[in-house]
Amino acid sequence: MNLWQHAPGMTHAPATAGPRHGLVAYLRAERVPVWHQVALLAVLLGVAISRSPYPLFHGRFFAEEGSIYYPHMRDDSIWFVAKSVGYIYGFLNGATWLAARVPIEHAPLVTAWLSLALVVVVAWAALSLPSLLLLNAGARLAAAVLLVVGPVAVPAVWINATNAQVYLGVLAVLFVFLDVPRLAAWQYGAVVALLALAGLSGLYAVVLAPLFVALAFRERAARRITLAVVTCACAIAQFLVIAGSHASGDLAQGRGSFRGLGAVTRDVAAWHVGSFLLGNSVANDLYRFADNLFGIAAIGLLAFLVGVVLAFALTAVPRRQVAVLLGLVFVLEEILVLFGTRKGAGGRYAVVPVAVLVLAAVHVMTTARNRAAIGVGATLCAITFVAGLGSFWTSQPSTLRCNDCPVWHDQVRAWQAGRTNFLRIWPYTGNVRWWVHLPHQRPAQARPGRERRPSARAP
Repeated sequence: MNLWQHAPGMTHAPATAGPRHGLVAYLRAERVPVWHQVALLAVLLGVAISRSPYPLFHGRFFAEEGSIYYPHMRDDSIWFVAKSVGYIYGFLNGATWLAARVPIEHAPLVTAWLSLALVVVVAWAALSLPSLLLLNAGARLAAAVLLVVGPVAVPAVWINATNAQVYLGVLAVLFVFLDVPRLAAWQYGAVVALLALAGLSGLYAVVLAPLFVALAFRERAARRITLAVVTCACAIAQFLVIAGSHASGDLAQGRGSFRGLGAVTRDVAAWHVGSFLLGNSVANDLYRFADNLFGIAAIGLLAFLVGVVLAFALTAVPRRQVAVLLGLVFVLEEILVLFGTRKGAGGRYAVVPVAVLVLAAVHVMTTARNRAAIGVGATLCAITFVAGLGSFWTSQPSTLRCNDCPVWHDQVRAWQAGRTNFLRIWPYTGNVRWWVHLPHQRPAQARPGRERRPSARAP
């Protein structure tokens, strides 16, 4: 008997059945009570803050948000496509534009808190919005928790606007499965706005445009058609910008090309399936292990078996359309990250594919019609939760916490005193040093909209 579902023909147990019956009834309920949603979101917010408090209270810029976007937004318009990026990144544009409107010592706080807000919005969408994927309170609670503290929380994407687009990609995945007619008016308005922001902030949302179109043709409802139109409009805009970047030679070489079967197998098996089951840190070890044909074959076979087991479990869910959509979403996102990267599809590129696998496991655990499939889903969810929690506070302290890093306020004071034009930012480890370049005397002939690239040398 599935803990999450009522069996046909069963009568309700009497009220004296005890606490277990109450818990089962709670998990099987269609919705999570509003106050319980608020309480869980508050807890998840506290957990998220505790993981990396430094950037939220002291401030930090991370990579391109500080080296390219913030200097541009101090002088020029909010419309900006960085040459090194090659596509529209609306969230990063807006976050750094707002950061440029406050005193410089507080500017990094703006991008950090806005990026944290996206994490909370993902949890809210899983908890609150009517969904064909998350059919009961148990599914909603599991998805909200795993999407915050599970393997999706890769350190490189945590609380920085440079990589926050992955959370908008996860939102777009959740929106594919919405029970659109049941959305309240304000919820529907929020979904349209967030979907437009996701579509204009990278490519994770627009690659799902064919699915939104197919669902609109299938249901022929005004709301579905609107979502499809929004997604397609964003896809067209991104395509035109990318085509322009490619024509001008600004698109990084290697993107859009097939890197070979071995490289693809290594990426998917180690970084995607490995992160899903074992967390990001162990996935990196798996990737290093698979540096030869034997290693690639070994982890490839393991990933294949995991995929077969999960696919078998999905055949036991009551709605075949949801299972098919999960498969299509995973394939589309995999194609995007595998062909859109130059060196490897790990780190931030693994987040959305891993999120799809997490949601698939949650869906199986909470809706499957036989014990074997339920056991598979529950086991995968438990392993994923333990793996994510095990490294949530301990992984990559140089990225999540400021260990011996340059203090932003000290950098600002030196700049204000005229002692430097370069303010050091994160990441502060590795071969490339990252800076915010803010000249005190700007050339009179400087071109508007000129992109400032990070310097690899100390000033």
